[in-house]
Amino acid sequence: MDFACGWTLQWVNKSEAKELFEFLNSFLKLPDRRSLDRENLKDTIFERNKTIEIALKEDQISVTFTFDGWTNVRNE
Repeated sequence: MDFACGWTLQWVNKSEAKELFEFLNSFLKLPDRRSLDRENLKDTIFERNKTIEIALKEDQISVTFTFDGWTNVRNE
């Protein structure tokens, strides 16, 4: 999303982002924005997507995800 929107990944180094990710998963550590250059991130995403694809194909239970768009909770 950062690259698609042309953002500079500066949010990764902000304390608020680190606190959020620590709250979501205390074992997850955000890398420095300089280590997230376009090629490294592109390769990592490609490898991760392949791993997910293999796991989903081999899944015996078969999980389905459905996304129907953004909902504005404040206006409802």
